[in-house]
This record gives sequence, C-alpha cells and structure tokens, in this order.
Amino acid sequence: MRTRPVLTRVAFLAAAVGLAIGTAVPASGAATPGWRVVKIFGPAEGVWADNFVATGAGDAWSTWDAVSHSLVERWTGRAWRQVPVPPNLAGDAASSVAIGASSASNAWLFDPGKVLRWNGSVWVFSAGVDSMTKPDHFAAHYNGHVWVKVQLPGVISQVSALSPTDIWALGVTTATALGSNPAYILMHWNGKTWATVRIPKVSPPAGAVEFPVDLAATGPADAWLQRDIEQGSAGARTLYLLHWNGRSWTRVNLGFPTSFVDYMTQDGHGGVWMVANGPARAFRFLTYHLNAGHWTRYTAPVATGLSLLDLTGISWIPGTRSVWLTGNMTGPPNGNGIFGAILKFGP
Repeated sequence: MRTRPVLTRVAFLAAAVGLAIGTAVPASGAATPGWRVVKIFGPAEGVWADNFVATGAGDAWSTWDAVSHSLVERWTGRAWRQVPVPPNLAGDAASSVAIGASSASNAWLFDPGKVLRWNGSVWVFSAGVDSMTKPDHFAAHYNGHVWVKVQLPGVISQVSALSPTDIWALGVTTATALGSNPAYILMHWNGKTWATVRIPKVSPPAGAVEFPVDLAATGPADAWLQRDIEQGSAGARTLYLLHWNGRSWTRVNLGFPTSFVDYMTQDGHGGVWMVANGPARAFRFLTYHLNAGHWTRYTAPVATGLSLLDLTGISWIPGTRSVWLTGNMTGPPNGNGIFGAILKFGP
C-alpha cells in the first residue's frame, strides 16, 4: 500500500529534452488489444524495474535489479538490448537512484554522489530534505562543461520534463517542508525562470492526511496530479485527479472503482495513462486511459504460462501516442520464479 511521500536526500534526474530470456514474448490468448508483452527478464527470486526513461520511438532506457545482479537495458527501436556496464562501475549502476536520457547516445545514471554518463545536457534535482536536515533545494544544469546551480522556489519530490523550456516539478514550500502539514506547490521552468502554482488545500477528516502525488505534465499550461488520503493503518487511497489548465484547477473523478492510482504519465495528445489497483478485496492491477473526458480500462496481458504479479511503472514515448509499461510476472516456464516484464501499448 502506498504511504504519504517522504522527501529524502535523493537526486531526481530529468532529461532536457544470463538474465534476459528473449526480446519478444508471446502473450496469452486473453491479451487485451493494444497492449502486448515485449520482453521478460528471469526467472529469479525477485526482478523489478528501478528506473525508466524514453526519449522517442527508437530509444528508451531502463535499469533492472535481480537478487544477484543488475541490468541496464536500451530499446533500439526494434528490440531491448543489454548495455554492458564496465566492471568498475557496475556497483554504482546497481545502486542508481535516477536515470535520464536525451537521445540514444546520451544517457545518465545517478548514484548517490556519482554520475555515470553514456556518451549532453541534463538537469539534476536535489530533494534535499529529511527529518534531520535543513531543506537543500536546488536544480543543477550541465551545459556540456560545468554544472550550473539554480535555486528552486520549493523543495521538490517529483519532476516531469517535456523540453529544456518546459519542466514541471511537484514539491512543498521551503517554509513548510519539515512540518507535519506541508503546503504543496507546482513549480514550472520556462527556460528562463521558475514560477509557482499553488495546489488547492483541503481539510481532511480528523486523524487523516491528504496529499497530491504522481505529477504528469502535458504542456507548459497543462498538468495532472492525483489527490490521495491516508487514514489509520490501511494505507493510502486515491480520491480523485486534479487538472491544471494554466488558469485554474479542476477536480476529475475516477472513471472506475479504484483503491489507488500508482503511477501516471501523459498520452501524447492531452490525456493521461494510469496504473491503478481496482477495489478491495482483489486489488487487481489495471491500466486506465483518460482522454477528452472518456475513460477506458485495460487488463495487462501476460506471457504464456505466467500470471501478473504487479505493475511497477508507465512511461509515455515522446513524439507518439504509445506508452511503455513495466511489471512483474510469476510462474513457469523454467520452474517457479519472478519475471520482470516490459509491455507496450500502441505501435
């Protein structure tokens, strides 16, 4: 179950603009039209996606952790291929906290205190807050020669970068960052300055907290969030979505019975995709698509002989109307185990 996000000293990267067992995996006959399984990793005792970024139809990067080792994978436009990491850097790649890329020849992995570059221009964001330190909120831009530090209007927790002149960040005000009831804000970079957008405050029931999460931006005047509530020990649940149109906020109700929305991303034409859990007691993992006020719900397909364990992320493919989806599957073949999975919607 999701819990209220805690800001920690972690770098968030936004691009300026023998485990693998196959690149194409047949899906079961019950596969939903539109979604397909592209690759699986495993079996292992545990396999999961740590980071994922797509720069276009012909390029994407992901990191995967198994019990014994880690992988860096790149989409070439035709297949997912493993990218060898030099032995002296393998440990840093395995513990990376963020990944970003601007092209097939420019990708970055961030390990606490270190930066690994695949042969650019990037932003790195410091969340810079924990329960014992003073807020340290900044963005740093690498201009090809040096890092240039830029002060942020608040302390960030999530970043959605669309271009070098259109970067959104979700966070809290500096004055409230270490308090029990922080004031949440959106921050936007237009290529020259950072501006802020206040997020509507709410009055949750006694003993509960409400907070916005899962920033998904679609343009310089268009952004989506979700409003979650956490009460007691049951974990968080999603109440509704929030949409900013450049002038005001609109509350958007979920189109299907939902426990909570795990992840969101834009769809390339004004809407959003979501990974969500259905209602109790099954809490079934599903994908939702909201576009032009219309909701569609999809069941993720699985590779033949496997069953879905969870879904771990969703990412829009820039310049397209397609998205990548990551998750885990379990069961045979080759004995019982857990398989990491990459799925795709669209061409």
